[in-house]
Amino acid sequence: MSEKLSELVEKLEKENDAYNKIITNCMLIDYKYFTEHIEYFKTIGLNQTLSYCPFPYGCNYFKTCSETKCDCNVCDNGYPRRF
Repeated sequence: MSEKLSELVEKLEKENDAYNKIITNCMLIDYKYFTEHIEYFKTIGLNQTLSYCPFPYGCNYFKTCSETKCDCNVCDNGYPRRF
């Protein structure tokens, strides 16, 4: 039980750190900032339009995605789709 709890705490700390770095450095995301700090966005699962991404590490389109509402529920070999 304590291992799962420590993993959850570590994940929350990473997410919190990513949010802090994004929010303190910008109000509107520009592409240059997004690409330079893409790991922060992947950590919290937000694309460059600050919309939720269900597959930030697996999606081939994450770096260029400007969807405002992703409804994909499957990601096969880097290609997200609705199943």
